[in-house]
Amino acid sequence: MSSTQIDSVLFKISGNKKWVFQLYLKERTSDVPNAGKPQKQLAFFQIRGILIFMAITKGAKKAHRASLNKALFNDRRRRVMKSTVKDVKVLVEKKDKKAAEKDLSLAYKALDKAAKTGLIKKNTASRKKSRLAAAIKKIK
Repeated sequence: MSSTQIDSVLFKISGNKKWVFQLYLKERTSDVPNAGKPQKQLAFFQIRGILIFMAITKGAKKAHRASLNKALFNDRRRRVMKSTVKDVKVLVEKKDKKAAEKDLSLAYKALDKAAKTGLIKKNTASRKKSRLAAAIKKIK
């Protein structure tokens, strides 16, 4: 396998962090009869010793952008889910039943949305909701 450096590429990831990666082009040959011709070209770069390969076709670039957007969306939804559940748990520890019941609906909403989009499984959401409700019910 031969690799040649194409260019330095500037990636902007999450906010103001910018990293410059050396982008390489790698030619792969396969074990098919046309072994002399490169089958596919891949771009790859290295982050902290880990090689990351990505296709350089137009469709692959678009899919990669979409996956980054989905990851951002999922991170945001996961953060909301965890924070609302944590808020309810803190209120339960403080034995504030009224406020906990008020925040419980927000936690239900966040858990249901996370389950709907596949962030967590449906039964996991049900289990978490059940445990939160049981914890609130125990408050005297």
